[in-house]
Amino acid sequence: MKSRVVKDFMERYECMLKADMSYAEAVSILAEKGIDYAPVINDEKQYAGIFATTAKTAVQSKSKQTVKDLMYTDLPALSPFAFIEEVQFRQFPLPVLPVVESNVLLGVITEKSMNEQLSFLLTHERNKANQLNSEIMLLQKSFNELNEMLEHSYDGFAITNNEGITIRVNKAWDRLTGLKREDVIGIPLEHLVETGYFSDSVTMKVIQTKKPTTIIQKMKSGKQAMMTGSPVFDENGQLYQVIINIRDITELHQLKESLESKEKLAERYQHEISQIRLKQTNEDSIIAESRVMQDLLDLASRVARVESTVLLTGESGVGKGVIARFIHQNSLRGPDQPFIIVNCGAIPQELLESELFGYVGGAFTGANRNGKPGMFELADGGTLFLDEIAELPLKLQVKLLHVIQEKEVTRVGGTKPIKLNVRLISATNKDLLRLIDEEKFREDLYYRLNVVPLSIPPLRARVEDILPLSAHYLNLYNKKYSLNKIISNELMDILLTYKWPGNIRELANVIERMVVTASADILTPERFPNNSNHRAVGLKNHPMKENNQPLPSLQQANDQMEFELISRALEIGKTQAKAADLLGISLRTLIRKMKRLNFK
Repeated sequence: MKSRVVKDFMERYECMLKADMSYAEAVSILAEKGIDYAPVINDEKQYAGIFATTAKTAVQSKSKQTVKDLMYTDLPALSPFAFIEEVQFRQFPLPVLPVVESNVLLGVITEKSMNEQLSFLLTHERNKANQLNSEIMLLQKSFNELNEMLEHSYDGFAITNNEGITIRVNKAWDRLTGLKREDVIGIPLEHLVETGYFSDSVTMKVIQTKKPTTIIQKMKSGKQAMMTGSPVFDENGQLYQVIINIRDITELHQLKESLESKEKLAERYQHEISQIRLKQTNEDSIIAESRVMQDLLDLASRVARVESTVLLTGESGVGKGVIARFIHQNSLRGPDQPFIIVNCGAIPQELLESELFGYVGGAFTGANRNGKPGMFELADGGTLFLDEIAELPLKLQVKLLHVIQEKEVTRVGGTKPIKLNVRLISATNKDLLRLIDEEKFREDLYYRLNVVPLSIPPLRARVEDILPLSAHYLNLYNKKYSLNKIISNELMDILLTYKWPGNIRELANVIERMVVTASADILTPERFPNNSNHRAVGLKNHPMKENNQPLPSLQQANDQMEFELISRALEIGKTQAKAADLLGISLRTLIRKMKRLNFK
């Protein structure tokens, strides 16, 4: 058992006496606490001694004595960093010793507590040792199994040190090379090349390059083999060993052909991947071929197993709702518990409070006389997903903060709080820190929501996902409309280079539009709606066209960008409601912006 110090065993004292207290007063305090002793401090609040009810029985009249007269002052004051093995109680009159540093009492250590803790630690260390022995036995068993697998492998294996000297071979090595083990163990493989047994040494190539290397080896027996050498590095990054795998390619013609034509094979595979139709999946499936999305899903799956509040950020249409549902379904709450979605930007502000928190009967005109539970109550035991959280009014932000902190909600018009067990996930495509600076979002609420932030990358940052997503939606809409459309290679190039400002939502809409509008079964670039000059629609009506300034103002540039994005959304979505959804804003916000920008 490793050495431990006094502070690991130290206890807080239940009370502390002053040196000038009377004996009767001190005994009364100890009796009230149900203890037999307590530390004593002087007027400077420094440690002075320990008083016990059994103290100094030789004193004639204790009732007239003070604590200072009766306390034990000869007990050693232990340093908190002294080794516990050095502490001995048998030579002292009390089973308690003070722990002091710079004359300040830190605590006490008792003989009973110390012995109990030492016994517990000793038992714990023995259990750890027994576990360690079990693990060693399991490792030994695994080693023996791996050794048997290596020895009976059909492929030949050899291990050399960092100087190319052979230290281990298996049975298959003997068979494939025609050499006995005693002929190669302890011999540099370079020497076997010089003597003509091998035509080349893959080991020396690995030692030189520090990289995995494959060569075609011609041996003295006339056989040809593929030898692959793999470097093994130590904890300092230095080459430690080289592992060699040998396979007889005279028996594996297909492998030889694939090696000779690997570029053509890679090209064919790439073409097949671009044409592949993914297996049937539902609309909420998460397609993540890109490393950035795989890392995000890995983090989301780990976050799902805890109860922390999550804030999802990212552009409109990147799939924040899909990630929120993924976290819920993989959480300990499970998919059987409620998953309630509230779009804070889609509900009128005057109704949002009652929708979120519920109301009691008669709380306002038109209210149900029996009252109504809010979204928080409906999500009890499950997850509440607050989308577009930046659209939440400031007065409701205060109430939401209270619900998060107290884990309870009070209905509108009510006075009785209702306890809740809800996991909260929120999402936004806005810069909440900028909104905080503009006093449009509460900073304290931001930190409550942003316990675990997950930023979902835009589609243009995960190009590897574009073709699999396209294939997914193509398959989905082919099935929905009983069609059999395919995407041409030329159209794939356009899908890969297009910037997708509407992200996955825009991609899905574009695929559906091409599937239902194309007359031919092969979708070509001409069917891609974003090839049209849709950005020019309505620009002639915009007042900026009449402004001849050489450089527009910041507000004018912002208006121009909004005008073009709304134009594109209207072209894709066909209706104002779908356009608002593509842009990640409410329909009311879209109509207000269109009026301000003079849309016709």
